[in-house]
Amino acid sequence: MKYKYLLLMMIIVMFTGCGEGNTETTIENDEKTVIQQSTSDEMKEKLDKYQSISKEYNEAVDKYNESVQSVEELIDDLSEYNVIVEYTVEKKQKLKTNITEEELKKIDFDGISEEIKKISADEVKLNKVFFTVCKRGYKDSIDKYNTLADAYNGLIKEISVDYIKDIPTNVFSLSYDSYVINEMHFRKEDYLRNVKTLYEKTSKLASDYMIVDQLNAPNAQWITTRLKNVSSIIDQSSVGINNDPNQLLGKENGGYKCCVYFTLKQVDASTVKGDTPIEKGTDGGGCIESYPTLEAARNRCDYLSQFDDTLLYSGSYAAVGTMVVRTSYKLDDQQQVAVTDEIVRAFTCLE
Repeated sequence: MKYKYLLLMMIIVMFTGCGEGNTETTIENDEKTVIQQSTSDEMKEKLDKYQSISKEYNEAVDKYNESVQSVEELIDDLSEYNVIVEYTVEKKQKLKTNITEEELKKIDFDGISEEIKKISADEVKLNKVFFTVCKRGYKDSIDKYNTLADAYNGLIKEISVDYIKDIPTNVFSLSYDSYVINEMHFRKEDYLRNVKTLYEKTSKLASDYMIVDQLNAPNAQWITTRLKNVSSIIDQSSVGINNDPNQLLGKENGGYKCCVYFTLKQVDASTVKGDTPIEKGTDGGGCIESYPTLEAARNRCDYLSQFDDTLLYSGSYAAVGTMVVRTSYKLDDQQQVAVTDEIVRAFTCLE
């Protein structure tokens, strides 16, 4: 009986001990499962939040970058019309959509929210920048035209353009009030069309200015080079101190800077004395006298006009720039006009 009692007690102890150990293991495993499930739920919630806020962020970046692109494209378009606007702004980068758990743990959601607000505010500012660039485009274009117009009007006072076709004797400045931007009804294509028109007006005026400017007291080399383009001219020669028939070369009062004589196909050389264009004088074809001022050129024309309808009449004369273009009396009226026109065309080409 004694041995049976001990064996029974050992069995009871053994089974009681095993029961307690299994219970503890089960509790620990249950606790781990609950912790893992809790952590997983928290990260999933964070990931969902990140995906939502990153989408909002990237949408704000897209709008911002579109505005940057609009400004950049406008600046490029304006550069085609010689309007240079210096403005540089960097596009923003989007947030990546694939993110690791470690990166997710470090995300500052409040910081992202603040950045979204800032990007949206900057995008609004960029819209204002766009119209500022537009206004700058108008202003620069108008300023360039008006500056050139002032210079042209100053030059034209010193130059005769009476015999030059399509050259204005005066140009008016442009008004800024005529180029006001209506932001509510703005159309980029209309705006650029206006800028292009301003550019073309300025280019035309610049061309006119260069034409007129080259007629201002040109030298003998320029004149002889241009006269080579006159098909009716056979030969030409510029005078020097020792062979100037008029004795006006370099004279301070009323003298010319240079004088180039030429012979013409329309004039029979055998009917005019002399071997060279200078010896034949204006009778052999004509000459170009270049004066330092328009006043001197006009005074020369007034002097020559004294001999109109007299035996001393030497031919036609016309003030062109600060030059006097003269043609032979041996030409009839139509021939004189035709030769003068051909010379003027040669003088008013831009090379």
